[in-house]
Amino acid sequence: MTQAVLFHPGDRMPMIVGSHSDGRLFALESQLGQTLLVVLADGVSPEVQAAWAARFTAAAEGLKTVEAEAVVLLSMGVTALTAHLNPPTPGVVIALPDTDLSPLGGQGAAPDILVIDRSGRIVQRLSEADPDRGLAAAVAAAERLRLGPPVLRHSAAPVLMVPNLIDPGLCGALMAAFEAGAHAEGAMASVNEKGEAIARVSDAKKKRRDLLLEHDHPLHGAVVDVLGRRLAPELYRAYHLEVAHADRILIARYDHTGGYFHRHRDNAAPNVAFRQFAVSINLNTGDYTGGELEFPEFGPDLYLPPAGGAAVFSASLLHAARPVLSGSRYVLLTFLHDNGAEARRIDALTGRG
Repeated sequence: MTQAVLFHPGDRMPMIVGSHSDGRLFALESQLGQTLLVVLADGVSPEVQAAWAARFTAAAEGLKTVEAEAVVLLSMGVTALTAHLNPPTPGVVIALPDTDLSPLGGQGAAPDILVIDRSGRIVQRLSEADPDRGLAAAVAAAERLRLGPPVLRHSAAPVLMVPNLIDPGLCGALMAAFEAGAHAEGAMASVNEKGEAIARVSDAKKKRRDLLLEHDHPLHGAVVDVLGRRLAPELYRAYHLEVAHADRILIARYDHTGGYFHRHRDNAAPNVAFRQFAVSINLNTGDYTGGELEFPEFGPDLYLPPAGGAAVFSASLLHAARPVLSGSRYVLLTFLHDNGAEARRIDALTGRG
Protein backbone atom coordinates (compact mmCIF):
# COMPACT_ATOMS: atom_id res chain seq x y z
CA MET A 1 0.00 0.00 0.00
CA THR A 2 1.38 3.42 -0.94
CA GLN A 3 2.30 5.56 2.06
CA ALA A 4 1.62 9.29 2.25
CA VAL A 5 4.74 11.32 1.49
CA LEU A 6 5.33 13.65 4.42
CA PHE A 7 8.79 14.91 3.43
CA HIS A 8 8.97 17.14 0.36
CA PRO A 9 11.61 19.10 -1.54
CA GLY A 10 12.71 21.92 0.74
CA ASP A 11 12.50 19.82 3.92
CA ARG A 12 15.59 18.71 5.79
CA MET A 13 16.42 15.03 5.52
CA PRO A 14 16.20 13.27 8.91
CA MET A 15 19.62 12.31 10.24
CA ILE A 16 19.30 8.54 9.82
CA VAL A 17 21.82 6.19 11.43
CA GLY A 18 22.23 2.50 10.78
CA SER A 19 24.57 -0.08 9.36
CA HIS A 20 26.02 -0.96 6.01
CA SER A 21 25.14 -4.51 5.08
CA ASP A 22 28.75 -5.52 5.80
CA GLY A 23 28.46 -4.21 9.36
CA ARG A 24 30.14 -0.80 9.07
CA LEU A 25 28.41 2.07 10.88
CA PHE A 26 26.44 4.53 8.73
CA ALA A 27 25.40 8.05 9.76
CA LEU A 28 23.83 10.36 7.22
CA GLU A 29 25.28 13.34 9.11
CA SER A 30 28.81 12.23 8.22
CA GLN A 31 27.94 12.10 4.50
CA LEU A 32 27.04 15.78 4.17
CA GLY A 33 29.13 18.19 2.13
CA GLN A 34 28.29 16.44 -1.13
CA THR A 35 25.18 15.51 -3.08
CA LEU A 36 23.53 12.37 -1.70
CA LEU A 37 21.32 10.15 -3.84
CA VAL A 38 19.18 8.19 -1.39
CA VAL A 39 17.47 5.20 -3.01
CA LEU A 40 14.39 4.38 -0.94
CA ALA A 41 14.25 0.61 -1.31
CA ASP A 42 11.63 -0.29 1.29
CA GLY A 43 8.46 -1.83 -0.08
CA VAL A 44 9.95 -3.42 -3.21
CA SER A 45 10.96 -7.03 -3.67
CA PRO A 46 14.42 -8.25 -2.61
CA GLU A 47 15.23 -8.88 -6.27
CA VAL A 48 14.44 -5.27 -7.19
CA GLN A 49 16.37 -4.01 -4.18
CA ALA A 50 19.41 -6.06 -5.20
CA ALA A 51 19.26 -4.86 -8.83
CA TRP A 52 19.17 -1.20 -7.83
CA ALA A 53 21.90 -1.68 -5.23
CA ALA A 54 24.14 -3.39 -7.78
CA ARG A 55 23.59 -0.67 -10.40
CA PHE A 56 24.31 2.24 -8.06
CA THR A 57 27.25 0.48 -6.38
CA ALA A 58 28.85 -0.13 -9.77
CA ALA A 59 28.50 3.57 -10.58
CA ALA A 60 30.22 4.76 -7.37
CA GLU A 61 33.41 5.98 -9.06
CA GLY A 62 31.49 7.78 -11.81
CA LEU A 63 29.30 9.53 -9.26
CA LYS A 64 32.41 11.06 -7.69
CA THR A 65 32.88 13.13 -10.87
CA VAL A 66 29.60 14.93 -10.11
CA GLU A 67 30.46 15.18 -6.39
CA ALA A 68 27.76 12.70 -5.41
CA GLU A 69 27.39 9.47 -3.46
CA ALA A 70 24.56 6.96 -3.59
CA VAL A 71 22.92 5.31 -0.57
CA VAL A 72 20.44 2.44 -0.98
CA LEU A 73 18.34 2.67 2.18
CA LEU A 74 16.21 0.02 3.89
CA SER A 75 14.59 -0.10 7.30
CA MET A 76 15.53 -2.90 9.65
CA GLY A 77 13.29 -5.90 9.16
CA VAL A 78 13.34 -9.64 8.63
CA THR A 79 13.13 -9.32 4.84
CA ALA A 80 15.98 -6.83 4.70
CA LEU A 81 18.17 -8.89 6.99
CA THR A 82 17.55 -12.15 5.13
CA ALA A 83 17.99 -10.67 1.67
CA HIS A 84 20.98 -8.44 2.28
CA LEU A 85 23.05 -9.54 5.29
CA ASN A 86 23.68 -13.14 4.27
CA PRO A 87 25.66 -12.65 2.12
CA PRO A 88 26.07 -8.84 2.34
CA THR A 89 24.75 -6.84 -0.61
CA PRO A 90 27.28 -4.07 -1.39
CA GLY A 91 25.98 -0.51 -1.22
CA VAL A 92 22.97 -1.22 1.00
CA VAL A 93 22.41 0.69 4.24
CA ILE A 94 19.94 -0.64 6.78
CA ALA A 95 18.52 1.88 9.25
CA LEU A 96 18.57 1.17 12.96
CA PRO A 97 15.68 -0.81 14.43
CA ASP A 98 12.47 1.16 14.98
CA THR A 99 13.44 3.73 12.31
CA ASP A 100 10.30 4.64 10.40
CA LEU A 101 11.17 5.42 6.78
CA SER A 102 7.56 5.66 5.60
CA PRO A 103 7.43 9.49 5.86
CA LEU A 104 10.10 9.55 3.16
CA GLY A 105 7.79 7.74 0.74
CA GLY A 106 9.29 5.56 -1.95
CA GLN A 107 6.86 2.67 -1.73
CA GLY A 108 5.92 0.97 -5.00
CA ALA A 109 7.19 -1.27 -7.77
CA ALA A 110 10.53 0.53 -7.94
CA PRO A 111 12.45 2.72 -5.49
CA ASP A 112 12.19 6.48 -5.47
CA ILE A 113 15.41 8.49 -5.28
CA LEU A 114 15.74 11.51 -2.99
CA VAL A 115 18.32 14.04 -4.17
CA ILE A 116 19.86 15.62 -1.05
CA ASP A 117 22.03 18.73 -1.28
CA ARG A 118 25.33 19.17 0.54
CA SER A 119 23.62 20.72 3.57
CA GLY A 120 21.15 17.84 4.00
CA ARG A 121 18.03 19.33 2.44
CA ILE A 122 15.79 17.45 -0.01
CA VAL A 123 16.04 19.01 -3.46
CA GLN A 124 14.13 16.61 -5.69
CA ARG A 125 12.31 13.29 -5.78
CA LEU A 126 12.97 11.04 -8.78
CA SER A 127 10.67 8.17 -9.79
CA GLU A 128 11.90 5.85 -12.54
CA ALA A 129 10.88 2.32 -13.44
CA ASP A 130 14.33 0.74 -13.75
CA PRO A 131 17.78 1.30 -12.24
CA ASP A 132 19.43 2.46 -15.46
CA ARG A 133 16.97 5.31 -15.96
CA GLY A 134 17.03 6.02 -12.23
CA LEU A 135 20.82 6.32 -12.26
CA ALA A 136 20.79 8.57 -15.34
CA ALA A 137 18.22 10.90 -13.76
CA ALA A 138 20.19 10.95 -10.50
CA VAL A 139 23.45 11.82 -12.26
CA ALA A 140 21.73 14.66 -14.13
CA ALA A 141 20.29 16.00 -10.87
CA ALA A 142 23.70 15.83 -9.17
CA GLU A 143 25.30 17.63 -12.10
CA ARG A 144 22.86 20.53 -11.65
CA LEU A 145 23.90 20.84 -8.00
CA ARG A 146 27.63 21.01 -8.67
CA LEU A 147 29.09 24.29 -7.45
CA GLY A 148 32.23 24.36 -9.57
CA PRO A 149 35.79 24.72 -8.32
CA PRO A 150 36.41 26.29 -4.91
CA VAL A 151 37.20 30.00 -4.71
CA LEU A 152 39.90 31.29 -2.39
CA ARG A 153 38.29 34.14 -0.45
CA HIS A 154 39.95 36.68 1.80
CA SER A 155 36.67 38.33 2.78
CA ALA A 156 33.01 37.41 2.46
CA ALA A 157 29.73 38.78 3.76
CA PRO A 158 28.15 36.62 6.50
CA VAL A 159 25.10 35.79 4.36
CA LEU A 160 23.24 32.50 4.73
CA MET A 161 22.00 31.30 1.35
CA VAL A 162 19.15 28.79 1.67
CA PRO A 163 17.87 27.36 -1.63
CA ASN A 164 14.60 25.56 -2.23
CA LEU A 165 12.58 27.11 0.60
CA ILE A 166 9.45 27.86 -1.43
CA ASP A 167 8.25 25.53 -4.17
CA PRO A 168 7.48 26.88 -7.67
CA GLY A 169 3.73 26.68 -7.14
CA LEU A 170 3.80 28.91 -4.08
CA CYS A 171 6.26 31.29 -5.77
CA GLY A 172 3.81 31.67 -8.66
CA ALA A 173 0.85 32.15 -6.34
CA LEU A 174 2.67 34.89 -4.41
CA MET A 175 3.57 36.76 -7.61
CA ALA A 176 -0.04 36.48 -8.80
CA ALA A 177 -1.26 37.75 -5.42
CA PHE A 178 1.01 40.77 -5.76
CA GLU A 179 -0.33 41.68 -9.18
CA ALA A 180 -3.93 41.19 -8.05
CA GLY A 181 -3.46 43.10 -4.80
CA ALA A 182 -3.34 46.74 -3.80
CA HIS A 183 0.42 47.18 -3.94
CA ALA A 184 1.85 50.61 -3.20
CA GLU A 185 5.10 52.54 -3.39
CA GLY A 186 7.55 51.03 -0.92
CA ALA A 187 8.31 53.09 2.18
CA MET A 188 11.14 53.06 4.71
CA ALA A 189 10.90 52.91 8.49
CA SER A 190 11.95 56.27 9.94
CA VAL A 191 11.13 58.81 12.64
CA ASN A 192 9.96 62.42 12.40
CA GLU A 193 11.33 65.46 14.20
CA LYS A 194 9.28 64.51 17.29
CA GLY A 195 10.81 61.06 17.40
CA GLU A 196 7.59 59.41 16.28
CA ALA A 197 7.72 56.34 14.05
CA ILE A 198 6.75 57.06 10.44
CA ALA A 199 6.97 55.41 7.02
CA ARG A 200 8.90 57.59 4.60
CA VAL A 201 8.82 57.36 0.77
CA SER A 202 11.95 58.56 -1.02
CA ASP A 203 12.82 57.74 -4.62
CA ALA A 204 16.33 58.98 -3.93
CA LYS A 205 16.84 55.98 -1.64
CA LYS A 206 14.36 53.32 -2.66
CA LYS A 207 12.08 52.52 -5.59
CA ARG A 208 9.93 49.44 -5.17
CA ARG A 209 6.30 48.36 -5.13
CA ASP A 210 5.14 46.53 -1.96
CA LEU A 211 2.14 44.45 -1.00
CA LEU A 212 1.60 43.69 2.69
CA LEU A 213 0.62 40.04 3.12
CA GLU A 214 -2.10 40.41 5.74
CA HIS A 215 -2.70 37.75 8.38
CA ASP A 216 -6.03 36.80 6.83
CA HIS A 217 -4.60 36.41 3.31
CA PRO A 218 -5.00 32.81 2.01
CA LEU A 219 -1.23 32.53 1.43
CA HIS A 220 -0.12 33.94 4.77
CA GLY A 221 -0.27 30.60 6.58
CA ALA A 222 1.79 28.85 3.91
CA VAL A 223 4.50 31.50 4.15
CA VAL A 224 4.58 31.34 7.96
CA ASP A 225 4.87 27.54 7.71
CA VAL A 226 7.90 27.90 5.44
CA LEU A 227 9.52 30.40 7.81
CA GLY A 228 8.88 28.29 10.90
CA ARG A 229 9.41 24.76 9.60
CA ARG A 230 12.15 25.24 7.03
CA LEU A 231 13.97 28.53 7.65
CA ALA A 232 14.00 28.87 11.45
CA PRO A 233 15.99 25.62 11.93
CA GLU A 234 18.59 26.88 9.46
CA LEU A 235 19.09 30.06 11.50
CA TYR A 236 19.47 28.04 14.67
CA ARG A 237 22.00 25.77 12.99
CA ALA A 238 24.04 28.65 11.55
CA TYR A 239 23.68 31.34 14.24
CA HIS A 240 22.10 29.69 17.30
CA LEU A 241 19.17 32.08 16.99
CA GLU A 242 15.89 30.67 18.28
CA VAL A 243 13.45 32.42 15.95
CA ALA A 244 10.14 33.12 17.64
CA HIS A 245 8.69 36.10 15.75
CA ALA A 246 8.43 37.53 12.24
CA ASP A 247 7.94 41.18 11.38
CA ARG A 248 5.49 42.17 8.64
CA ILE A 249 5.65 40.03 5.49
CA LEU A 250 5.86 41.84 2.15
CA ILE A 251 5.67 40.74 -1.46
CA ALA A 252 7.70 43.26 -3.44
CA ARG A 253 8.47 44.00 -7.06
CA TYR A 254 11.59 45.70 -8.37
CA ASP A 255 11.12 46.41 -12.06
CA HIS A 256 12.74 47.95 -15.13
CA THR A 257 11.42 51.40 -14.26
CA GLY A 258 14.41 51.61 -11.93
CA GLY A 259 13.66 49.30 -9.02
CA TYR A 260 16.39 49.58 -6.40
CA PHE A 261 17.11 50.07 -2.71
CA HIS A 262 20.37 51.90 -2.14
CA ARG A 263 22.75 51.15 0.73
CA HIS A 264 21.06 50.93 4.10
CA ARG A 265 20.78 48.99 7.35
CA ASP A 266 17.47 47.39 8.27
CA ASN A 267 17.53 48.14 12.00
CA ALA A 268 19.01 51.65 12.05
CA ALA A 269 15.80 53.51 12.99
CA PRO A 270 14.84 53.28 16.69
CA ASN A 271 11.42 51.81 15.94
CA VAL A 272 12.95 48.84 14.07
CA ALA A 273 16.01 48.29 16.25
CA PHE A 274 14.51 44.97 17.43
CA ARG A 275 15.03 43.40 13.99
CA GLN A 276 17.75 40.73 14.10
CA PHE A 277 17.81 39.00 10.70
CA ALA A 278 16.55 40.11 7.30
CA VAL A 279 15.07 37.55 4.91
CA SER A 280 14.95 38.08 1.15
CA ILE A 281 13.37 35.19 -0.80
CA ASN A 282 13.51 35.47 -4.58
CA LEU A 283 10.25 34.37 -6.20
CA ASN A 284 11.71 34.39 -9.71
CA THR A 285 15.07 34.44 -11.48
CA GLY A 286 16.01 34.56 -15.15
CA ASP A 287 13.17 36.98 -15.96
CA TYR A 288 15.23 40.10 -15.28
CA THR A 289 18.74 41.52 -15.27
CA GLY A 290 20.30 43.29 -12.30
CA GLY A 291 18.64 43.17 -8.90
CA GLU A 292 21.51 41.48 -7.06
CA LEU A 293 22.19 42.07 -3.37
CA GLU A 294 25.48 43.64 -2.37
CA PHE A 295 27.23 44.00 0.99
CA PRO A 296 29.87 46.66 0.37
CA GLU A 297 31.48 46.41 3.80
CA PHE A 298 32.71 42.93 2.85
CA GLY A 299 33.79 43.38 -0.75
CA PRO A 300 32.38 43.57 -4.28
CA ASP A 301 30.67 40.14 -4.45
CA LEU A 302 27.02 40.03 -5.55
CA TYR A 303 24.37 37.68 -4.14
CA LEU A 304 21.33 36.32 -5.98
CA PRO A 305 19.46 33.32 -4.51
CA PRO A 306 17.74 30.96 -6.94
CA ALA A 307 13.97 31.20 -7.34
CA GLY A 308 12.41 29.95 -4.10
CA GLY A 309 15.69 30.48 -2.23
CA ALA A 310 16.58 32.98 0.48
CA ALA A 311 19.41 35.27 1.43
CA VAL A 312 19.40 35.70 5.22
CA PHE A 313 21.67 38.18 6.97
CA SER A 314 22.00 40.35 10.05
CA ALA A 315 19.75 43.41 9.91
CA SER A 316 22.80 45.42 11.02
CA LEU A 317 24.73 44.81 7.77
CA LEU A 318 25.02 47.60 5.22
CA HIS A 319 23.49 46.28 2.00
CA ALA A 320 21.70 47.28 -1.18
CA ALA A 321 19.44 45.83 -3.86
CA ARG A 322 21.08 46.85 -7.12
CA PRO A 323 18.87 48.39 -9.83
CA VAL A 324 16.83 46.05 -12.02
CA LEU A 325 17.82 46.83 -15.60
CA SER A 326 15.16 44.84 -17.44
CA GLY A 327 12.15 42.72 -16.47
CA SER A 328 10.72 42.43 -12.97
CA ARG A 329 12.19 40.84 -9.85
CA TYR A 330 9.63 39.57 -7.31
CA VAL A 331 10.76 38.95 -3.76
CA LEU A 332 9.26 37.97 -0.40
CA LEU A 333 10.64 40.08 2.45
CA THR A 334 10.46 39.84 6.22
CA PHE A 335 12.54 40.10 9.41
CA LEU A 336 12.97 37.47 12.12
CA HIS A 337 13.79 37.86 15.82
CA ASP A 338 13.85 35.94 19.09
CA ASN A 339 11.90 36.39 22.34
CA GLY A 340 14.48 38.77 23.80
CA ALA A 341 14.17 41.11 20.82
CA GLU A 342 10.38 40.87 21.04
CA ALA A 343 10.52 42.00 24.66
CA ARG A 344 12.63 44.99 23.62
CA ARG A 345 10.15 45.80 20.86
CA ILE A 346 7.22 45.80 23.31
CA ASP A 347 9.16 47.85 25.84
CA ALA A 348 9.86 50.47 23.17
CA LEU A 349 6.20 50.60 22.18
CA THR A 350 4.99 50.98 25.76
CA GLY A 351 7.68 53.43 26.78
CA ARG A 352 9.36 51.06 29.23
CA GLY A 353 12.59 50.86 27.23
